[in-house]
Amino acid sequence: MNMKSFIYALLLFGLALNASAAIKTWTNTKGKTIRAELLRVDGDEVVLKFKGREVNLAIKELSDKDRQFIREWVEDQDAGKPEDSASPAVSSASEPWLFGTLLQCNGKVQTVEKALSRKTIKEVSRELETPHSLKIGLALPKGFDPSKPQRVVWVSGAINSAQQRAKGNIGAMNPFVKTAIAAGWAVIAVDTDNGNPRKEDNVLDQGGDLAVQTEGIDALKAAWPGFKDWEFISVGHSGGAKGSFYRLGDLLASDLKVIGLYLSGCNQNMTDSAKEETGYSKSDRRRVKVWISNGENDGISTVQHAKNLNQSVKASRYGDIRLELHARGHVIDQESYAQALKWFANPDS
Repeated sequence: MNMKSFIYALLLFGLALNASAAIKTWTNTKGKTIRAELLRVDGDEVVLKFKGREVNLAIKELSDKDRQFIREWVEDQDAGKPEDSASPAVSSASEPWLFGTLLQCNGKVQTVEKALSRKTIKEVSRELETPHSLKIGLALPKGFDPSKPQRVVWVSGAINSAQQRAKGNIGAMNPFVKTAIAAGWAVIAVDTDNGNPRKEDNVLDQGGDLAVQTEGIDALKAAWPGFKDWEFISVGHSGGAKGSFYRLGDLLASDLKVIGLYLSGCNQNMTDSAKEETGYSKSDRRRVKVWISNGENDGISTVQHAKNLNQSVKASRYGDIRLELHARGHVIDQESYAQALKWFANPDS
């Protein structure tokens, strides 16, 4: 069983393997140890029996030796299954499987879902209604191959009402999809089953939004090992543009290569708040290019707002910055967006 099949078994099917119980000393990345019995692997957590009760530990927080032990244990269980087992293997490294679903590469938004970790649920529940699952929305171009380098548009949605919160980041994807797909970019957004996990789109969060986005990023890293080397831009319109500053921070804090920030109809620079919330390295944003798109007839984010934002973002010391005005109102201008994607993709422009 290769590494991809192992990750598939762990993250996509949430194995509940109760045979061949293993009692051993477990060590986390901080050197703390417990002696416990391995009961099963559940998503991205291992379930242990410790002093008569079940304990969930995140696999990524265990030592390399323990992760290897889990890998071999899962392989042993898999080898003991009948050949006609209902759990299919990943047939090819080029197939985009996620959470047990073979994704479609047809440019349409599709959503996959998995249980949230207890840690993330606790973080989100401090401010919002308790969620139960992680939802990832994806639109993939024809021929998308997760084993090859990709460019990704990461979308943020506004939260100006309960309806917008329920619609979530995934519900804000559609206006960003067609143009991105035509240019060969994938489009991704992350939510919970309750919708957008942010407290507000322009207010410092207590950690729930970061926890959800990080769990989504980690799940994609695990499913697609090459994901960590892809290129990303953070995008949003209006309130979603404010949220995209935080999304930029989430991506940078996860050590991903962020090359751009696309701000449509945005009237506020959230750089400092996003930096405080996510803790990314200030030097990382110097390689991030920023495209500000604003309508000349926009009555919400006016031309003066856009000019002020342009100056403020320059003072925040990003990479190259462009302010482009279009003749429309408070909308996402697709021509401007298409030009921005070309600009982000060309490191010499």
